[in-house]
Formats: sequence, C-alpha cells, structure tokens
Amino acid sequence: MKKKAVKKGLCLLLLCLLLPLSLCSCSGKNSPVLTVDATGISGGLFAYYLDCVCANPKAYGVKEISRENLLNATETLCKEYVAVKRFMQDKGMKTEHYLKSEANSKTDGLWSLFGKYYKSIGVNKSDVLSAELSSAGKRQIVAHFFGRGGKNEVSQDDLKQSFVELYVGFKAIEAPLTKVNTKGETIPISEDEKEKLEEQFEQMAKKLRNGTDIDTLNSEYCRSVNLVATQALEVNLMKKGDEMYDDDFFEKVSAIYHGSAGVIESGNSIYLIERCTIATNDEDAFGQYESEVLEYVKMPWVEKKIGSLAEKYTVKENRKAIDKIFRAVAENRE
Repeated sequence: MKKKAVKKGLCLLLLCLLLPLSLCSCSGKNSPVLTVDATGISGGLFAYYLDCVCANPKAYGVKEISRENLLNATETLCKEYVAVKRFMQDKGMKTEHYLKSEANSKTDGLWSLFGKYYKSIGVNKSDVLSAELSSAGKRQIVAHFFGRGGKNEVSQDDLKQSFVELYVGFKAIEAPLTKVNTKGETIPISEDEKEKLEEQFEQMAKKLRNGTDIDTLNSEYCRSVNLVATQALEVNLMKKGDEMYDDDFFEKVSAIYHGSAGVIESGNSIYLIERCTIATNDEDAFGQYESEVLEYVKMPWVEKKIGSLAEKYTVKENRKAIDKIFRAVAENRE
C-alpha cells in the first residue's frame, strides 16, 4: 500500500490540470457520471476508478500524465466494468460464493485503511465492493471456461508446469553478511569473515548433496553461532516477484535443480538452499495454488476478451460531474 507516497507525487500536477475547469457542481446528485451503452456509472464508482488510475498510472496504461489521459484510462475501467457484467449475464454465469467472500474481505480491508479518504472524494463502501466484485467476475470467467469441468479445461499437467515456472519451493539456512559495530551501526562483515562463511556454507552444501539431512546441518550451524534449532525447517513457497526477497533471489533459486542444493548470495545474506519439488503426485502444494495458477495462465485471455467488448461501447459523459470528481480527487490526494 503505497497510496500516500504516490498521492503527494501527483497532487500538484492534478491541481494544475484543473485550473481551467468550471467550479460548477453536477446537475443531479444521483445522475450517472457516465452512461456506457445505456448503463449508468455512479459518481462514486467513477471516483474510485479515477483514484486507482492516479495511484498507479503505468499499471493502467497511462504513459504520460495529463488530465485527458487519466480520464481516458478511468473511462476504460468503467467500460470494462459494464463488459464484465454483460458478458456474465449473456453466458448465464454467477459469481461463486468464495469469490464474493474474497471481494468482501478485500473491500473491508481497503475501507479500514482508506475509508476516510474515500469519503472525501465521494466514494462509498458499496462503490469499492462493486469494483472488487467486477474483478471477482473476471476470475469467475476464468474458472467457468478453463477450470475443472469447463468447456476449455486446462489440463493438470499444463497447470503444474506453469506452477513450477511461477513458484519455487525450498528449504534454507540463512546467515547475514552484515554485523553491528560498537556504535550500533550495521556494517558489512570483513572480507576474511565473508570468505570463512562462504567456505562453511559450501561445505554444508557438499554434505547436503552427499545425503546429510538439511535439518541436521541447520542444527550444527546454529550450534556454531551459539543458537539452538528448535524445529525442523519448513518448505518455503515463493512466487516470482515476491517483495519479501531481493529481485535476484527467485532466479538464483530457480537455477538449482529440483532435489539438489546450492549456495547463493542475495541482498545482505548468504543461503544454503535445498530446492524442493512442489508439484508431485500428492499435489499438496499445487492443490493450494491451482486457482491462482489457472488465473495466471488464462486471465490474459479474459482481459483481452473484456477489453474487446468494452471498446465497442458508446459513452455519454456528464462533464460537470466529471470535473467536480476530478477536482475532489486532486485536492484530497495529499
């Protein structure tokens, strides 16, 4: 959640873009801001989508920030909102309970964090929920067409292949490449200390490849640094792009063969890694992430389909209402 930092970066620019606009209020409190092919878009929903675009313009295809580009991207989101609803209606689809529940949970989380801000720009909790249910609708389309029993069901083998491309599983023994000096400052360890640590980890890797259990090695390592290993190491499941790790970590772990071991350095740490097989016949790890992997594989198809439908819609704008919403978002993003 980097909303506050991004708000400051765009606030002045948005206010400058608003100087020529009229200060008139919209003609009717409940009048649609946009009418997308006879479907009205409320001011609250429009404001929510506009705020999303302003928070992360690049994510919504805005390469150069201008009032026109921000509003065009917002209009596209509104058109796609209508496209999702109509596509699901045409196909007789309804959003499953678990997806509705997730949408409600995400809405509750967003509202608890940003509810006061949302109110200041004219967004109600129901507007946030409407947007989240639309996102859930896209997920429902994926499940309907490509999930188990779907018309174009994706095979388990294909999903498992995508799973191992998207995730890595591993057990790790970690040691810092930093220390705290007498002033309480965190500084890099010396070259001699680093060489000794690297040699120690390479020796552990050799033992691991020769059959020594990684938990035994972890216990030995902990004793060497006056610690006690109280439990067995768990399998870590990491998704590509996970912000908890440095950017190069995923690639370095992926370079280790399944079932093998290696020593890597990433960030301010050195690791002994045991690469684990995560998509096996027991399907333990894969089963938990099957829906996510399916969406990773097929959501681009859904996005393209919905985008194609949305492009065909005609839009009627309430310019006074849009100007007022744009001003509210600009003035409150601080």
